[in-house]
Parts: sequence; C-alpha cells; structure tokens
Amino acid sequence: MVRAQVSQLNAQTINAVSDKILKACANWEKAEVTLNPSPLVNKLRSVYILELGDSVKDCRRCLRNLGVDEVVTAAYYVGSTSRTTEERIKQHLQGFKSSHMVKKHFRRHMIEWELRSVTGELWRNRLDSSNAAKVELTLIPGLLRKLGFSAHSA
Repeated sequence: MVRAQVSQLNAQTINAVSDKILKACANWEKAEVTLNPSPLVNKLRSVYILELGDSVKDCRRCLRNLGVDEVVTAAYYVGSTSRTTEERIKQHLQGFKSSHMVKKHFRRHMIEWELRSVTGELWRNRLDSSNAAKVELTLIPGLLRKLGFSAHSA
C-alpha cells in the first residue's frame, strides 16, 4: 500500500514550502526557465496551486490520480492557465474544463506558494507553455511530494 507521509499543515510548513519554491524560482531565473520579457505575446501562462479539502480522502478516483491509496496529509492540485488564476478557479468550480478533484474538493488557492521572481513579484502570465508545463507537471508536484504532501497536476 502506498501511503503519503504524515505532515501537519501549519505556518511553519507553509513557510518551508514557500522557501523551497522561491529558491527554485531563483534558479529558474538564472538557468532553465526563461521568462518572456514581453507581456504582449499570446499564450503566456501562470502556474497555480490549489489546496484540496479533506473530502478528497474518501474519493477513490482522486486517490488514484494522486497516486496513493490513502491521503494522510494535505493534498494539492497544480495547474497552469493563460487566464488569471482567479478566472481559472471560477471555471474549475463551474465545471468548465475542470478537474474532478478541484470541482468537488477545492478548499483554497495557495497564492502564497505561487511562483515569484527573486524580488517577490508574482509570475503571472510570464511562462511560455513549454516551461509552464515543466513547472506544473514536474517541479511543483515534486517539491510538494518531497515535503510529504500528495500532489496532482493535469
């Protein structure tokens, strides 16, 4: 049986995740992820992180998507969008191109974990689709899993 690590979500945990994401962002700015300097270019994307409610623990479909048999800690959904994150969350909740996990189990937007530049500026609609996919599908879920959380990206 696969089981997620037990970890308590508190201010210290949130700060630890924030620090890891900020360090990763600093590395991306220097190397792998290139930011598009022009906000006028179409199809630039933002990556967002949503916390899922405790009800996700009773959803077999969600557990399969998370890759665990049991969620014993917080679970998160990582997505990317060319819209504002607020617009995209609203779409999820209305069922438009929505993940079942988000539509049924959304708790809150983890804006404090959103990608930021070294200066603290939010990276909204600044990643091209290829780099957004790297961040959404691999990097953020990987960091969350290393910290003992369950994470899924679409």
